[in-house]
Amino acid sequence: MATFTVNGYEITTSEDNEVSDVKEAKLQFVAPLGDATIDYRYASDDPDSAEISLSDYNILINGQHLNDGDLPNLIEMFDVKWSSQEGPDNKQVFNLSFSDGDGWRDMVFSVSKDALPDLSDAEQTNQLLEQALFSTINGGDTEHNYTIELLEIAGVAVTGAVQSLFNIGVTSPIADDKFDFTINPDAEDALLADMDMTAAPNSAEQLAPNVEEVAVDDSAIELISLTVPDIPYDDFG
Repeated sequence: MATFTVNGYEITTSEDNEVSDVKEAKLQFVAPLGDATIDYRYASDDPDSAEISLSDYNILINGQHLNDGDLPNLIEMFDVKWSSQEGPDNKQVFNLSFSDGDGWRDMVFSVSKDALPDLSDAEQTNQLLEQALFSTINGGDTEHNYTIELLEIAGVAVTGAVQSLFNIGVTSPIADDKFDFTINPDAEDALLADMDMTAAPNSAEQLAPNVEEVAVDDSAIELISLTVPDIPYDDFG
């Protein structure tokens, strides 16, 4: 299992879309199998909608499982272009949008390689959003499926084990395949003992020829006489 933690903002807006409050927020993707990607697709072809549906996901917001609290009205993915103090900016943003009756509460997080600008000041955030351009993300495969690369998110913190079948980009013939095993010492001793037996010289029985396979030459047989001494003890028979 792997947990990917991303920091972002909780932005509260009024009915007239004025930012009234900004708080820090924390998003966590939990991958039970250690996957480092999340797939999604847009829910409709409406150009004014960035609503998505996710597959194989487990999300925590500020430490609480998404299904254990108020569910968002929308889950969105979009490109946002704005001009921050550092200049023109373009981010891919993951947004959980909650209707609060008199306005909206949006939990926004960058899922691109660059972090969000500082949105801690409500007034400056309001100015950024007023001149921002929002659009759905270009790309995806022929079925309009998209992938979030969790390890590439700016500032992501990873805990747990991340599945990696191959050490991509490493050409060493002894490259680690990313699967580590703890060896039982007793099992290792048993394995070495088995190797010793395999390497040991053959026993007399193993070296003895199979009599059925040996051709007998009577001319090579020499008769000899043996004198067997008396046995000075019982032979238990």
